Amino acid sequence: YDFLRVSVPLDQGKEVVLSPNLAWRPVRDARTKLWYPRLSRHPDAKILSQANALLEQRHWAMNLDALACKSTLYQHRSPAAGSLGDFDKEEIQVNYLSPAVMSVVESGSTYCGGAHPNNHYDPFTLDLLRGGYMDFSRLLKGVSYGQYGAEYSNPLTDFVRKAVDKQTAKDDDTGCAEVLPDYLALVFEKPGQLAFTVSGIGHAMGACLGSGVSLPFSQLKPVLKPEAAPYLKSEHP
Repeated sequence: YDFLRVSVPLDQGKEVVLSPNLAWRPVRDARTKLWYPRLSRHPDAKILSQANALLEQRHWAMNLDALACKSTLYQHRSPAAGSLGDFDKEEIQVNYLSPAVMSVVESGSTYCGGAHPNNHYDPFTLDLLRGGYMDFSRLLKGVSYGQYGAEYSNPLTDFVRKAVDKQTAKDDDTGCAEVLPDYLALVFEKPGQLAFTVSGIGHAMGACLGSGVSLPFSQLKPVLKPEAAPYLKSEHP
């Protein structure tokens, strides 16, 4: 039933072309008004199909949540009942796209009843060489994956702390720099940078979401593995 609800023709946005064989396009379900990216060109047709399957899954999940909120019109008395839960205001940004990497950030504040809105900044990266989600343990020293997702070694978090200290103003009293190692997420950014950002933090510290430090690839040498080289090339083929 859920598949039938979301398997509908999509509005097509303007294609964003980076090169003759690398581009993406935003698409949306007219009912939820949520724009979400799809790869429209890539040198490897198989990788393009695999990446779009993952992007479609994430898009569908958000659409289902928005439609579920809409369906509460006759069931709940919350001010958000019958709304799209602010999924129509969700910001989906393609932070970085190369033949090897696609980094996307889902951010916003969705709400369909309850104590607090879901303030979030959720980056993810697709591996466009191997397919699937990026395994950062192949790229960076000190990254591993445990029961609750990515885990970071003390040397890597020390590296991030030092980078943050260099870029943070002395009068910055937000406390975001202190929480970064505990709520760390990685995302590629233009032009040729890797960002160490705050993601997944609780409601009380929501102001820190998305803060952190962005480092050019050239400054990552102390923590890079040799396997990272193919992923750190120019965005354009």
